[in-house]
Amino acid sequence: MSALIQSRLTPQTAQHAMVSARRFGGTEAAAAGIVDQAVDESALRTAALELARSHANKTGDTLGTIKTRMYAPVLTVLRDTTNPLN
Repeated sequence: MSALIQSRLTPQTAQHAMVSARRFGGTEAAAAGIVDQAVDESALRTAALELARSHANKTGDTLGTIKTRMYAPVLTVLRDTTNPLN
């Protein structure tokens, strides 16, 4: 899990989130790069549906291959059954 978090966040943000168990609100999480965007609760459903529609045509093998290659080091750690704690 730590490899996944560290692959997505800056070292400082990962440290705050993992070591201190700091909680981030929506706007703060967006500013820290934890989430792509933050919206008001009343707009959440609409924003989620818009985002889903914009990604609907990007599914399939190509996207899977791109993500597998982007996160290859993380996947290696996650798939390691002989040393799961790395």
